[in-house]
Amino acid sequence: MRKKEYGKKVISVILAASMMFSLAACGGGQAQDTQQAVSQETVQQTEAGTETPADQESDTQQAAETADKYSVTEENGNKELTMARQPEASYWFPAQLLEWNAADDEDLIFNVSTVPLAKRADIASLETVNATQNKDTQIMAISIMNGSTSGNSPHGLNKAETNAFSYWQYVDLLVYWGGSSGEGLIVAPSADVVDAGHKNGVKVIGTVFMPQAAHGGKMEWLDDLLQQADDGSYPVVDKLIEVAKTYGFDGWFINQETEGTDSEPLTREHAAQMQGFLSYYKEKAPDLELVYYDSMTVDGEMDWQNALTDKNVAYLKNEEGASVADAMFLNFWWTTDTLAPDELLKSSAVLAEEQQINPYDLYAGIDLQSNGYDTPIKWNLFEKPDGGTYTSLGLYCPSWSYFSSQMIQDFWKKENKLWVNSKGDPSAETEFSGDTDWRGISTYVVERTALTSLPFVTNFSTGNGYGFYKNGELISMLDWNNRSISDVLPTYRYIIEDGEGNKLSADLDVGDAYYGGTSLILRGSVKQGVSSVIKMYSADLPVSDKMTFTTTARAKGAEVALDAVLTLDDGSELVLEGDKKVADAWTTVTYQTSELAGKTVKAISYRLTSDADSGSLQFRFGNITMVEEESVKTAAVSNVKVLDSEFDEDAMYAGVRLAWDSDVPADYYEIYRINQDQTKSLLGVSNTTSFYINTLPRTDETNKSTFEVIPVNALLAEGTSATVTMDWPDNSIPKAAFTADVTLAAPGETITFQSLSSQNTQKVTWTLTGADKESAEGDTVSVTYAEEGVYAVSMKAENESGSSEASEEGYIIITEKASEGLSLLSQGAGTEADTYVNDNEAPQFAVDGDYTKKWCATGSAPHEITLDLGSVRTVSAVDVYHAEAGGESKDMNTKSYAILVSEDGASFEQVWSVTRNTAGTTHDAFAPVKAQYVKLVVNKPTQGSDSAARIYEVEVYGLEDTLE
Repeated sequence: MRKKEYGKKVISVILAASMMFSLAACGGGQAQDTQQAVSQETVQQTEAGTETPADQESDTQQAAETADKYSVTEENGNKELTMARQPEASYWFPAQLLEWNAADDEDLIFNVSTVPLAKRADIASLETVNATQNKDTQIMAISIMNGSTSGNSPHGLNKAETNAFSYWQYVDLLVYWGGSSGEGLIVAPSADVVDAGHKNGVKVIGTVFMPQAAHGGKMEWLDDLLQQADDGSYPVVDKLIEVAKTYGFDGWFINQETEGTDSEPLTREHAAQMQGFLSYYKEKAPDLELVYYDSMTVDGEMDWQNALTDKNVAYLKNEEGASVADAMFLNFWWTTDTLAPDELLKSSAVLAEEQQINPYDLYAGIDLQSNGYDTPIKWNLFEKPDGGTYTSLGLYCPSWSYFSSQMIQDFWKKENKLWVNSKGDPSAETEFSGDTDWRGISTYVVERTALTSLPFVTNFSTGNGYGFYKNGELISMLDWNNRSISDVLPTYRYIIEDGEGNKLSADLDVGDAYYGGTSLILRGSVKQGVSSVIKMYSADLPVSDKMTFTTTARAKGAEVALDAVLTLDDGSELVLEGDKKVADAWTTVTYQTSELAGKTVKAISYRLTSDADSGSLQFRFGNITMVEEESVKTAAVSNVKVLDSEFDEDAMYAGVRLAWDSDVPADYYEIYRINQDQTKSLLGVSNTTSFYINTLPRTDETNKSTFEVIPVNALLAEGTSATVTMDWPDNSIPKAAFTADVTLAAPGETITFQSLSSQNTQKVTWTLTGADKESAEGDTVSVTYAEEGVYAVSMKAENESGSSEASEEGYIIITEKASEGLSLLSQGAGTEADTYVNDNEAPQFAVDGDYTKKWCATGSAPHEITLDLGSVRTVSAVDVYHAEAGGESKDMNTKSYAILVSEDGASFEQVWSVTRNTAGTTHDAFAPVKAQYVKLVVNKPTQGSDSAARIYEVEVYGLEDTLE
């Protein structure tokens, strides 16, 4: 037996009280187990021409001094703690979807997208900026916009890390990728992603995922999906349509990969049902998108064609010639050496034309999840010899650029190379060392634009940041993300024409902003009087005589004249000179627009001319505004309500749901807490009349928090605000609790006790009868016991409001039998579980000593695994290796669990309970007991709503015999 000396090494002390393939076998998750470490340290760059930490400190101090009505610090405001009542983007199993009712959906107001789909300019009218761009090829992005299926806030949370995708100009359809057998298979896109897509004129659709058996797939789920009522309707289809129209997104992607088993095989009948399912959908909702994945054939086989063939064409057009699905995503293998000779995309285009199907409704799949732009692609199989492409292009997991990055600048750099090209300029001629080198999407696709009507306002916001700026002042240092308030970013990333001696580069900047968390920055060297021109936006924007046009910017290193250069629909250029120069403070430049009345702007560029030589110019664009001011209204908020609130066990943090009324829609709603000194702390910004405050810290002893909601319009003018007050529970008296690293030890062995008392505890006093220190103070205390025996432990937690005590008789047993350490009793033990996914994730893998294998159970929690130690032993500790210990995401670590023991396997007694775990490996010591059976009950399997338990190992420690 392996021995373990806990007194010398403590693992962790827990706070008590093919596609489409999946990312993890347990739960079959398509969008789980992904991690991101974009660090706030990235604000402090050190490269030439970049702000130093001292520059930023100066800016922060200036903002704090000038914005005296705001409190720019929020104590513990970035604490990562997800409250149970956090609104969630929706997901279901088929049977659950049938039970969904909008009227009963408590999260409905948070999940509805309120941004209408922006009209894009006609592609035929757009300018190509390189010789290989064409106007036929379309792009579908199948992207992991959130790292898991469950637990996703519809409008972000108080952290900056999020996949804030910003190259919408190259995308025609975005598939919100998700689904797992441990969480749900039908996944609606989160509202913030839909809002961001719609601002840019991009349709966003949800995913229906039927996983393979290896990833938890079940034929019963497929049968539930495809069930047909007696009247010929498909009940799940009706619900899919209802959800999309209620939530405001644009359709569904159908990914059917459940292959069946020998006892429950996939058949031609399933294929026929799927065709009927798709046809019924388009009959009932012709305006909603429907995309089918090249997986199940018409013969009812799981046989990826990697092309349009006779085996799958019926999913696009049936035998009668009627259309079925709108488009098909073709599997990835058309570019492999094995299939390349077949020229599958060319043959797909031929068959499509024979069937009167638009070949550009076929999306040739490229799998970017593992290697991103280092994925070799045989582009000659995609390109037509005389120009253009055989089909459109489908990118699976372009989100690689986010999930593979450690810094936000790294993310932006990877995105630019993936979507534009290696030179970061869509107009540049690029050279490739090999035929399979990454081309960049701009090589094939003309940039789209949604700048087709007024108002046009951008603050260059990516929808996240490490602080929040308003009118150029830092009003909050709270990390945040809400992609709903992201802006339309420049179309061309980046085209700069430098005059002689100038050399500028462009990028986004997270270190300064005008409104939000980011700006557009130009860096480099300039010569006095020499101009550089940045081509920024494509447009098809009619202009009236009432339009006003301003640009807000700031320059460090020189004063700069900023002129607007507008390309008109007749091909001419009109230069509008700014009314002032831009200096080292946010400056709003105004342009006279009388010459523009009645014309249409096709492109927006800027000419920068410095008044002096500078080798380190930093020029930031913070805002562009083109509006008819009389059309911009200010709103009045009223009837602010606390819909619901919840508090952590110590009542030190709260999750709060707010909602309010607004007489007219505002562009932004800023939510503040009013502090005792009447300053305001920004809690977040919403584009809807609801908001969720996550992990609100308790900051005073009043037992009340007052919230103010301020409506703000596109010109950043505030309307009429309203307030509401929330009561906190009285938590003045501390709660006492404790643990020890070991409870069964030899004489003279060191035992460390740790207080687990509530955060408002000011003093901890221990009573340790029989120890070398029988009384002690402090959060931790280490003692020894000289004599064998059974000992009680008690402790008192105190503060100025009172005290509470915790004690346990027989908590410590000292015996010579523990002199060689505790024995590992559970390795190879008999196991029994309530359920498991498959034979590769069976319960015996939780006791095999291999931390790379696991027991996984799906379905509704709780889940149970029982270990049979073979005979009655003395048990005093259990170590559990959760998801993160096996290499999965920390979000999948068990949050709440209990340990029970039994001598006979029938009657169990709980000996330990954990409700707030976040760790990947846990060590729980409890008063020694006699037991043959040890049961682990997983009450809340993950940090979010994923209901799959992932346990890589359970180790039970104690003595091989019993103590009398």
